Amino acid sequence: MPYDPNYKWKNGDLMVKYGSETPEGSAADNAVAGTFGNGGWTLLWTRKLNTGNKDDLVLKAGETYPIGMAVHDDNVTARFHQVSFPLKLSIGKGPGEITAAEIK
Repeated sequence: MPYDPNYKWKNGDLMVKYGSETPEGSAADNAVAGTFGNGGWTLLWTRKLNTGNKDDLVLKAGETYPIGMAVHDDNVTARFHQVSFPLKLSIGKGPGEITAAEIK
């Protein structure tokens, strides 16, 4: 339900910490799923090369892009996260540490 600044709070009432809004615009352009196993994380990140959003970079097959990645654990109060050193993402073939593949 929408936040009501005039709500009369009672002892024991709880407010949801994170919203459940559906992302829009560039925030909705990425889909990421992660699994942990064998001592490490495997992430599947999907995004269109050209999302159509003016604040997204249009990616091109055969090119390499500098990126940084962070994995957040939103299930703890301190919101732990792991951050990468600078990486290179190649689309298709290239010299990147991460190589993207086309999903059909």
